[in-house]
Amino acid sequence: MPKNNYELLAGEKRTALVTAAIALFSEKPFDEITLEDITGSLGLSSASFYRYFKDKEDLLLTALNHQMTYDELSDDFIRNPQDTEQERSLAERKLVFHIRNLPPETQRKLYFGKYKDMTKSVFLKELLKLKYEGALREDIDPDLIAYMYATTMYNLQLYFCEMGLNKLEDVELCAKMIKTFYHSFFRHGIIKSTEAE
Repeated sequence: MPKNNYELLAGEKRTALVTAAIALFSEKPFDEITLEDITGSLGLSSASFYRYFKDKEDLLLTALNHQMTYDELSDDFIRNPQDTEQERSLAERKLVFHIRNLPPETQRKLYFGKYKDMTKSVFLKELLKLKYEGALREDIDPDLIAYMYATTMYNLQLYFCEMGLNKLEDVELCAKMIKTFYHSFFRHGIIKSTEAE
């Protein structure tokens, strides 16, 4: 969690820091990034860096949580997922690649922090809507399923690493596997059969 001084910065300054951090984390693996790399990229002294962030991990988590948008999760994400087949830029693929290869504890903090809270609330809202429309199976606990939806990404990242799918050229294949998991497999397990088709 960023220090209070970061939160007090003007929005433009926060965005500039995050943009520079994302560019840096896209270019180099997390473990290879030094304080000198960070301060050079962000245009900060070491003292200023530590005024805003506890450490490199804090900067990364702050930047990723700032960058992630939850707008792509529409109010109808489960029943009618958006089919976005856009090719990722090289920088985006590199960022995903570097995230996938973060130390496990850092990945856990990423996927079980703000990311989980934001995605769980979006999923829960839709699941409750489906429940009251009668489209959700009766034996489904919306809160549990929302939690599972929100935290599954962590397990998928672990799976990809265990299967050796943690190279830059694997990013698009893994994106397709994630899409299939969320849009087909998971959805067909919770929606009544007539609704899921």
